[in-house]
Amino acid sequence: MDFIQHDTFPRHPFEYEGAMLKKDKQLEGLSVWMPVQFPEHRLQLDFYKKVILNEKKIDVPILQQISDAKQDTRMLMRTGTVTDSLEAKFDLDTFKIFSGLGYEIQLKEKKNQVLEEQEVKAQEQ
Repeated sequence: MDFIQHDTFPRHPFEYEGAMLKKDKQLEGLSVWMPVQFPEHRLQLDFYKKVILNEKKIDVPILQQISDAKQDTRMLMRTGTVTDSLEAKFDLDTFKIFSGLGYEIQLKEKKNQVLEEQEVKAQEQ
């Protein structure tokens, strides 16, 4: 599969997640955020996901809903796809930037949990 290393820069935003997955070297514990309306929009991402599974035996989850996101997860996402609901649920830390494509972020401790813990400590004092 030598051709995988020699393809061109993605031409359409639906190709960005696949391009980032192909370039990322730290695949353990990584997931991809790609909510789509039509499955055919995930063709490139699905292709690289299968290549990684076949060659490295790592199954990279593809998330489509905020409820699927878990704390302390590293996640690839296209530029402009961070949603208010994702930011409301987690503190986001940019881990890596893929120029012109998107980011690898880490989902930190849920904001609700931090606030609840602070409230409990305040009441105890």
